[in-house]
Order: sequence, then structure tokens, then C-alpha cells
Amino acid sequence: MATLKLRKLIEQYTNRDILVWLYLTDDNGKELSRNFVSFCRPKYMQLQEPQIKMKVTKHSSGAFKVSLKAAKPALWVWLELDEHDAQFEDNFICMESGQETAVLVSAPPIKTIKSFKQALRVRSLLNTYSGHYC
Repeated sequence: MATLKLRKLIEQYTNRDILVWLYLTDDNGKELSRNFVSFCRPKYMQLQEPQIKMKVTKHSSGAFKVSLKAAKPALWVWLELDEHDAQFEDNFICMESGQETAVLVSAPPIKTIKSFKQALRVRSLLNTYSGHYC
């Protein structure tokens, strides 16, 4: 167990500007779990446009692999497909700046990367109140 001493950072930047990323690793440094923690409710955070970039490829399983990278912190990122049912390996992801993550998406009716990309929407918490949708 560890205790994080963050009082000085909070005093310097305020609780609205501190985002904490926690990682659990094994003895070899392999990441087992990660989480995000804040010191205030999301509605009080001063979030910036995360500028999420995406790349879509076909996975060997037949699913689509969506690689995401955020230039700035992106909280509770989710994917959705217009007018299509899909299964997402993971959805609602908190991303650090510069972090790259991948999500496998099974969407049986969609066959091509082009069709998949046309239907794909990537959103984050910021989109819920900014009016800007990807």
C-alpha cells in the first residue's frame, strides 16, 4: 500500500486541475490495472479538447481494431457506431495525454474499414456539455 502526498500540488494548481493516474503492476513491471482519480466532480474540471486521433485496422479475429491517442487528457472516452449494433472490448476509457490505447470492436454487418470509419463516433466527457462531437 502507498500513500500519495499531493497537498502541495493541489495548493499550487487547485483541485480542478489535478488528474491522478494510478497503475498496478506485477514484479516484472507488467501493467495489471489502471485507474483515474480526481479531487473534484467532473463538472468542475477545466477540461480541454483532447484532440483524439484514431486509426482503424482489421484484427486477425475479424473485428476492427481502433487505436486511439489523445493529445490532452480525455476522460470517459467511448465509441459508438451509427445505426449498427456492435460489441466493444472496452468502452468508457480515461486517457492520459499521449497515451495510446486500442479497442477491439465486433460489428458483423460492417465488412470494410471505410464503412466502419464512416459509422464510428469517438466521444468523451467533454462532448456531453461542449456541443462538439467527433
